[in-house]
Amino acid sequence: MPPKAHKVTRRDIDELFSSGLVFKGTYFFVRARASETFKVGIIVSKKIAPSVVERNTIRRMLYHSVYPFVKEKQPRMKMVYIVTKKPTQENKKEYVADMISLLDKVVSTRYTNTHD
Repeated sequence: MPPKAHKVTRRDIDELFSSGLVFKGTYFFVRARASETFKVGIIVSKKIAPSVVERNTIRRMLYHSVYPFVKEKQPRMKMVYIVTKKPTQENKKEYVADMISLLDKVVSTRYTNTHD
């Protein structure tokens, strides 16, 4: 799990949903916006994973996948991943690859590299 300083707050999520850019992938979509520091959140609804254990497992897997990329690129943005499809044992690598490609797309966008 990310440190508390790297987690988005409820206010950040509201701000991202009202004015953030949207990027769509196969398994999720991302809302992102430029920021002074990096913050990330992952939303997994009960429709996707009814069990709390499943939702937390998905979150941990995705947080764990994001951090090596974040340490390398050091993006300055707030972002929220919204999971749209549940991962299976067969597609976990594809799932993580989709997340990383979306993160790369967000980081390479000019909008997120500027500050408000």
